[in-house]
Amino acid sequence: MKVAMSRVINETKRYYKIEILQNLFGEWLLVRSYGSIKSRPRMKAEVFEKIDYAQAAFERLLGMKMKKGYMPTIKL
Repeated sequence: MKVAMSRVINETKRYYKIEILQNLFGEWLLVRSYGSIKSRPRMKAEVFEKIDYAQAAFERLLGMKMKKGYMPTIKL
């Protein structure tokens, strides 16, 4: 599951990408990468034992970002 979003703040285009991946140990990762064209990209990852927990965190984060004005550009 992956989604990419963007919004414009003070004429600066910002992006936010959220993705769920499985690591070699069978754990599920919620990976976020974000930033703007003018700055270095940043990345955070959270580890979950079950995919259900990762999906719930994904949906919660997606809702928070949409409330801030981010609009989905790609959803896979």
